[in-house]
Amino acid sequence: MHHHAKLNLLICSSFWLATAICSGNAFGQGTTVPNAVSQAKNQIAYLTPSPSLQYSREAADAAYQAMNYESALEQYKTISQSAGANVDDIYWVGESYFHLRRFDEAAKSFETVIERNPRNEKVRVRVVQTYMSANQPQIAKQKCSEYLVATSDPSVKQQLQYMSKFCDNNIRFRTEKRSLPVGQHGLER
Repeated sequence: MHHHAKLNLLICSSFWLATAICSGNAFGQGTTVPNAVSQAKNQIAYLTPSPSLQYSREAADAAYQAMNYESALEQYKTISQSAGANVDDIYWVGESYFHLRRFDEAAKSFETVIERNPRNEKVRVRVVQTYMSANQPQIAKQKCSEYLVATSDPSVKQQLQYMSKFCDNNIRFRTEKRSLPVGQHGLER
């Protein structure tokens, strides 16, 4: 929080407290000044956004941008478990896991984002990419099929269709490779 914002908050809080004490209506008639101050502090704490949460997000973002994914992951996990967390915080947990090649955990994070915000269709692409990176084309293909039915965004649909074809080719290649006799790789000289 910038210095001016803190000063404005202090001035507004002081004005609100003085108004409440003078009017006698905010805390009831006969409320003493110490009780009014105590009650006002509770209200002020409730009404003001948490500067530490914003600072934590900025620190996590800086770690991520510096490619310090382990540090970013720990910070994003802490943020995502706090009272002021949102789905974007969970998304960045997934991205951090992804860059650490912890694909199962990344996929779970991205799927949590979809559960909490089904309208965020672009994350569906990231789920499929994660399973593809984990060398799990069958699961990636299954997710493509599932998401294609539920997606309305044309660019997301197109990406999912391309990835579905890629998964089909990958699965077909694996199947053909397994069916070759030992010592053959399907290449002719």
